[in-house]
Amino acid sequence: MIEVRNLSYQIKEKTILENINVDIREGDFVAIIGPNGAGKSTFLKLMLGLLPIQTGSIHYYQQDHTDYLKENQLAYLPQKEAFTPNFPLKVIDLVLMGRMFGKKLFRRLTKKDMDIAIESLKLLKIEQFKDKLINNLSGGEFQRVLLARALATESKYIFLDEPEAGIDTVGLAGFYELLSHMNELGKTIIAVSHDLDKLSEYCKIVICLNKTLHCHAKPDANIKQIIHEFIEEGK
Repeated sequence: MIEVRNLSYQIKEKTILENINVDIREGDFVAIIGPNGAGKSTFLKLMLGLLPIQTGSIHYYQQDHTDYLKENQLAYLPQKEAFTPNFPLKVIDLVLMGRMFGKKLFRRLTKKDMDIAIESLKLLKIEQFKDKLINNLSGGEFQRVLLARALATESKYIFLDEPEAGIDTVGLAGFYELLSHMNELGKTIIAVSHDLDKLSEYCKIVICLNKTLHCHAKPDANIKQIIHEFIEEGK
């Protein structure tokens, strides 16, 4: 359970988020929707602890988020993940990065870590890529590998910032189906996206932001129409 109360955020006196109050239940599949510059990615980063809270609070299971994050890893797929183009990093090595939380520097990974990484690849049906270099992957394949890394963390929560980036239309449907499957397995999915029509086929809750919270509801036809009109007005 994530509880957000009176959350506001500014950058150089410009308001990015204002007085956000929302609950995200464990087991939800949440789509965070809004026009460009609405504060969606900022909201995500505040929940992840990647930005400091200025005003308001975020609690996980009634525990302050900074305390919770000291003991619990959250899985995160950012908008862009940069790697040196010719660095010889294999898929399995990238997935194993999901097992590094709480480990001391230079501590060896265990057989359990390797087994969890392999199982994550199997679950996403990309075990055949484990020895492939990441710079030889397509956009859709790379996103699946990042999702496998997220699974390897064994976090209850998977956060995604515009996961549709770099994936074609056919691949995107398959990727959303994978997220839905992860949700069925008990993961809480929280995804920032511009693709309301497609994502609403899979998500359980839509949060619509434009600095303030405009909507927190199930994605039925009426809600989708209201959000479309709202986003068009915000352009």
